[in-house]
Amino acid sequence: LMLAGAVVYALVIANMTSVLANANVLYARHVDELQKVTQVLDDRDLPEGLRQRIKLEFEYVWAKQFGVPDRHLVRGLPASLKDELMKPVVEHLTKVPFFAPSHRNGSDALARAVARGCKIRVYVPRSTIFAARERQRELVIVRAGAAYVFRDSRRRPSAVLREGDFVGDVQFLFDARHAVSIRMGAQVCEVFVFSPEVLGDEVIREDAAPVKATLDAYERRLEAWSRGRVDEDS
Repeated sequence: LMLAGAVVYALVIANMTSVLANANVLYARHVDELQKVTQVLDDRDLPEGLRQRIKLEFEYVWAKQFGVPDRHLVRGLPASLKDELMKPVVEHLTKVPFFAPSHRNGSDALARAVARGCKIRVYVPRSTIFAARERQRELVIVRAGAAYVFRDSRRRPSAVLREGDFVGDVQFLFDARHAVSIRMGAQVCEVFVFSPEVLGDEVIREDAAPVKATLDAYERRLEAWSRGRVDEDS
């Protein structure tokens, strides 16, 4: 019994040593990458505020998953496992009117196909996703954190976007200008991002049910945003 206990103890110590050694290697790589980024920032003489936001994003990714981006974590996995990992993305997409099964004869096939082209982006505090009157053809769904909707020149946000909320669906489909600005508050925000290429050969017809539902929902959101007002810490 004492011998078995000694063996187990030795195995635990060995595993802990291996884990700590690997963590040290990853941290050393993180420090090296951060030094290279700092050198680039110095060479370009960027404003201090922008420098801090860029560094904060690197620190955030390190703190969350040892500096390894999500796309690297799933690289090399079989297609079936990737589809399993994409299920939360599909669930979010099906809440966007254009992809909702209720407007597609009960099918979520397009949402599942589009989910494979999902990108994850991190926005640091006080950064901007969209600016009003800007053309940026992306559908954005909040994955974690919060983003704020600013209408016209108001200083207080009109609404807050949380996990599962989306913006940019009309611009994603029609390359229209944004009617509102979407900015970060004091917290980091993670979002799922989709560009038009993920639609493949999907035909966008204005008289089709998914497009009509998208435009109707967009008008209702704009109306709600024109009347709403929230605090950035809400």
